[in-house]
Amino acid sequence: MGSIKKLRNVRICGTGSYVPEQVISNEYLAGIVDTNPDWIHNTLGIKERRRAADNQATSDLATLAGLRAIELAGIGVNDIDLIIVATATPDRMAPSTACFVQEKIKAKNAAAFDISAVCSGFLYASTVASQFISSGMYDYVLVIGADCFSKITDFSRRDCVFFGDGAGAIILSQSNKGWASVEINSNGGGT
Repeated sequence: MGSIKKLRNVRICGTGSYVPEQVISNEYLAGIVDTNPDWIHNTLGIKERRRAADNQATSDLATLAGLRAIELAGIGVNDIDLIIVATATPDRMAPSTACFVQEKIKAKNAAAFDISAVCSGFLYASTVASQFISSGMYDYVLVIGADCFSKITDFSRRDCVFFGDGAGAIILSQSNKGWASVEINSNGGGT
């Protein structure tokens, strides 16, 4: 009988975020679609959203958030074993946006791939990353949620009020305290 390997606990050891400079206000959107600023704020809780510059790609936003998370974690880019980017707006279909981030931050030792699960993508990416840490396969995983929805949003539709651009990142590592397991669920019945 083989030995049983104990799963390692997982913790967040660094966080980072980035939003572009250009602000898209509720008032601006109320001027171009059938809505009003109070409805947006009171119903959705959104005060403003950001728009990436024409020369900014999803990987640019993701890179800046990722570097901030690495700095806060107090590790170097060469410590990163894996980069997972959750995005619905990749730079291109191939290679993955995570590969672009890997190159931009010079994380030569890291594997990299994307997950596409739209709004829940960051949760799925974090769950996958935690499994790599728990199993002992990797020690530091950079998880980034990033999107440039302004590049694909139809601003003549009322639902444009939901979408903006930005990125958030975490570094996951093993710990004596933290979580050891996660449960995720889906309900495709509402599609």
